[in-house]
Amino acid sequence: MSRLRTACLAGLALALVSAAASAQTPDPEFAKRARLAAQARALRSPADPAAPVVPGVPDDPRNMDASLAPLPAPLSPTSIIQPYGTWKLVPPPTLFGASTVLDPVRERIVMAGGSNGYFQRNVWTLSLVPGSSWQLDSTASAQAPGLVAYAATAYDPVHARMILFGGLGHGAGSSAAASGEVWSLSLGSSLIWSRPVVEGTPPSPRWNCAEAYDSRRNRLLVYGGEDAFGPLADIWALDLGDTMRWNLLTPADSIPQARTEATAVYDPLADRFLVYGGVTEGDRPYEISLSQELWSLSLGDTVAWRKLDQNGNDQPYDAVDASAAFDPLRRRMILLGGLDGYEAWVLDLNGPPTWQYFRTRPGFDREKFTILYDAPRDRALCVGGTTSAADESDVDVLSLADPGTWSLLGAHPKPPGRAFAVTMFDSRRMRMVLFGGSGRGAEHDTWTVPLRDLAAWTRLATSAHPTRFMGRLVGAYDPIGDRCFLFGLVYGDDTHYFEPPQEQLWTLSLADTSATWQRLEVTGEAPSPRTGSSMIYDPPRHRLIVFGGRAFLAWSSFNDVWALSLDGPPRWTQIHTFGPTPLPRENPTAVYDPVHDCMLIQGGDLDRQDSSPFRPGPSRETASSLWALQLDGLPEWKALEPEGSIPSLYGQTLAYDSVHRRMLLHGGRIDYGGQYNISTWGLNLEPELRWEYLITSGDPATGSIGGSAAYDPAGDRLVVFGGDGITGYKNDLWTLDFSPQGAPRRPAWIVSASNEGGAVRLVWGCEGGAGTTATVYRRDQASGWLALATVQADEHGEIHFADLAPENRWTEIYRLGVTQNGATTYSADTSLPLQLTRTPLLKRAYPNPARAESFQVDFQLPSVHPARLDLVDVRGRVMWSGTVSASGPGPESFRVTARPRSGVYWLHLTQDGQEATLKTVVLQ
Repeated sequence: MSRLRTACLAGLALALVSAAASAQTPDPEFAKRARLAAQARALRSPADPAAPVVPGVPDDPRNMDASLAPLPAPLSPTSIIQPYGTWKLVPPPTLFGASTVLDPVRERIVMAGGSNGYFQRNVWTLSLVPGSSWQLDSTASAQAPGLVAYAATAYDPVHARMILFGGLGHGAGSSAAASGEVWSLSLGSSLIWSRPVVEGTPPSPRWNCAEAYDSRRNRLLVYGGEDAFGPLADIWALDLGDTMRWNLLTPADSIPQARTEATAVYDPLADRFLVYGGVTEGDRPYEISLSQELWSLSLGDTVAWRKLDQNGNDQPYDAVDASAAFDPLRRRMILLGGLDGYEAWVLDLNGPPTWQYFRTRPGFDREKFTILYDAPRDRALCVGGTTSAADESDVDVLSLADPGTWSLLGAHPKPPGRAFAVTMFDSRRMRMVLFGGSGRGAEHDTWTVPLRDLAAWTRLATSAHPTRFMGRLVGAYDPIGDRCFLFGLVYGDDTHYFEPPQEQLWTLSLADTSATWQRLEVTGEAPSPRTGSSMIYDPPRHRLIVFGGRAFLAWSSFNDVWALSLDGPPRWTQIHTFGPTPLPRENPTAVYDPVHDCMLIQGGDLDRQDSSPFRPGPSRETASSLWALQLDGLPEWKALEPEGSIPSLYGQTLAYDSVHRRMLLHGGRIDYGGQYNISTWGLNLEPELRWEYLITSGDPATGSIGGSAAYDPAGDRLVVFGGDGITGYKNDLWTLDFSPQGAPRRPAWIVSASNEGGAVRLVWGCEGGAGTTATVYRRDQASGWLALATVQADEHGEIHFADLAPENRWTEIYRLGVTQNGATTYSADTSLPLQLTRTPLLKRAYPNPARAESFQVDFQLPSVHPARLDLVDVRGRVMWSGTVSASGPGPESFRVTARPRSGVYWLHLTQDGQEATLKTVVLQ
C-alpha cells in the first residue's frame, strides 16, 4: 500500500472519529452528581472517619469527568470502516434534565432533549390514554435546536407551546457549554421548533435554574442556576406574549445566597415564587453547602425576597436535583426525589409553612426529573431521571387525593436496572431471555422480550429460590431441548456464604409457561466450584462448553475446558486440549463461530502475583487477547492475531453477528477504574481476521460495564440492555441497526456448518419456526445462484441440509430463500471453506513400479497456496522437483515427467511447512 494511500486512510479515520466524538459530548453533570453525593454524606457526618469514599471522584469540583469520552479508533488502515450502523433508543427513554411539559389539549406528555450521560436532541411524546407507549417524533427531533439538557422549561397555555431557556449542551469540539437562547416548540398537530425574537437584555447563559410558570402574568420565572464560574443569584421574568421580552427583577431587601439546582413552584393563591434547597458555595474554595432554606419572592406591587420559617419535626435535607409541584386544591407543595432519591415531602401552605413526610413513599429513586401536575385527574406525574434499580416504569403516578397512592402510567413493565445479567437468545420464539444480574443486591428474576417488539417485556413466573446464586453466572439456550441453562456458584440460603456450594447447574424449560428453574442432575466428574466462567452451546454435538472461571473462595483462576453432553442423561467430561493454552482467567467473553466450528474467547481478568480475595479490582489485570478452540477433530487451542487492535476492556459485551460473519464487542471500561467505552468493534472472521472500529450514527448508548447483549439475526442488529454506568444501574435498551431503515427482516441465519467426507452439512435457524418452507441455493461458478432443494424447518425451528456433491472449489457459498405473498427474502450468504484435509496428502503413484517416461501422482492440499513436489533417491538426493497447485480442496493428479534410473524413490510434498511422503519404484 502506498504511503499516500496509508496517510489518506489514517486522515479519514481521524476525521470520522472526530465527527463521531463531536456528536457525543459527555455530560459533566454526572461527575458533579457523584461529588455532591460524596460531600453530602460528609456534611451529614463530618466527624465520621469511616464515612464511605467514592472512588474516582475528584476533589476539585471544577474538574470535569473525562471518563465518558468515546475511545478513539486505532488509526491503522486495517481498522477503518465506513460509517456503518445506527444507534436507536428503544422506548421508554431514560433521560436526565429533559425539558418536559404536559399538553392538556392533546392529553399527552412532551419531552425534548435531556441527557443519559451524553446530551440528546430527540423529541418524545406519550399519550395519557392507558396502555400507550412513547413515540419518537423524528421530524421534530431532526429540527431540534441542538444537544441540550437542564434548561428552564414552561408550558405556555395561551399559545399552546413549550418554552425553553438556557441549558447545558454541546459546545465547541466535544466539550459542554452553557446556552443563553430561548426556543419554542409549538404543540399543534405537528411539533415545530422555532427561535422567537426576544426583546430586552437577556440573562447570561446558564443551566440548572429554578423555574416556574407565573400563570397570572403568562411569564416564565427563572432564578439562579450556574455558569462556568459558579452559582448565580439573579431572577428574571420572560414575558410570553406575542412578542417575548426579558425583564430583570430587582427585589427589595435581602436576597438569597447564590445557588444552583434548587426547587421552585409558583403559588397563585398568594402570588409568590417559592424556592427551596439547592447547592450554595461554602466558606472555603471548592467547598459546597446543601441548603435547607425556604425563600419566598412576592410578585405583587412590591417584589421582595423573604426567608420563611419552617415548622415540623424535620425537613428535606438533600433537596438537590429534586422536583416539586404545586397542589392548588390543598394549597401545598409536593417535593420528591433528589440526592436522597426516595424523599417524599409535603409543605403545607395553609398556615405557617410546615413540612411533613408524605403518607406513602415512592418506589423509585429519581434525580433531575420533572413533576407534572395533571389537574383534571388530581394527580402528579413523575417523568424521567430514574436511577433506581427498583423502578420498572418510566412514568410513576402519584394520586394527590388522600391517602396518596402510587401507580404506573400505561407503560409496559420493565426489568429493574442491573449489570452482568445472563442473556440468552431463544431462537424458537425469536426473543431475548434475561436472568439475574447485580442491581441493588443479587437479582433472581427472569424476563423475556420479543425481538420484533423490544418494548413488550414479560416477567416469567419462575423462581430460583430458596437457592441463591452468587458471583457471575453464565448461561446458554438449547434449541433442541427448548431450555435454558445457568452455570455458576450456588448456595442454599443467605446464611451459608462460606460453605461449599450445593449445585452449579440449573435449567429452565421454555416450553412450559408455568415452569420454574430446576437443579439439573448430572453424571461424571463435574468442574470444581467456580464463578465468572464462559459458556457456549455447541450445536453440531448438542453440548455445552465451559472455559475458565475463578475458584471458590480463592483468587486463582482456571483455564480448563469442560463439556456437558445433552444427548441422554447430562454428563460432564473434561476436554484435554492440544497446543498452547490461554492463561487462566475469570470473566472471559465467548461466542460460537458456526463456520469455523470453534469457540472464540476474548479478554478476561488474569491472575497476578499480588492478587488475593482481599484485594479485588485493581490487583487484577485485564486481557485483550483472542483465542480459538477448534471443536471438530482434535480440540486444539490457537492464539489468534487479527490485524488492527482494541483496548483492554473490563465488563464488555460480546455477540456473534451471523449476518456479517463477525464478532461484535461493545461497552466496558478500560481496566477497572478507567474510561468508559461507548465504541463498538467488529472482529471480521472472513475473508481475513481483522478488528474494525465501527463508526456509528445516531445517539450513542451510554458507557457502562456488564451490559447484556444479544444479536437479532432477522433484524440485523445488536441489542444492548442495562449495565452499570456513571448513572448507576441502568435498564435502558438500545439497538445498533446495520441494515438500512425499512429493509425486510432476514428469514433465517446460519447455526452450524461443516464438511465431512466431501459433503457439506448446514443448519439454519428460521424466524418462521417449525414448518417453514424454504429453498437452498448455491452459487455456481458459471451460472450464478443454483437452486439445490426445497426444505422444511423441523419441530425445533431449524432447517437441515446436506450437499453431497459440492463443486470442486476452495469455498462454497450458500443461502436460504423464503417466499411469502409472492416476495422472496434471503438469508445472509454463508461462505464455507472446504478444507477437506488439514495437511498435504499423497495418496498413490501409478503405475508403480513405473516403466514409462512419466507417472501420475494423486495428491490433496489443505489450501490454495502452491506446494513443492520432490523426487528423492534413497541417498537423499533430489532427482527432480516441481511446483504443484490445486484448483480445489478435493483429490487431484499431477504427472511427473522425470526419467530417473531404476530404483526406489521417495515423493515429498511440502506446503506451508507441512509434508507428506510416499514411496514409489522406477524400472527401466
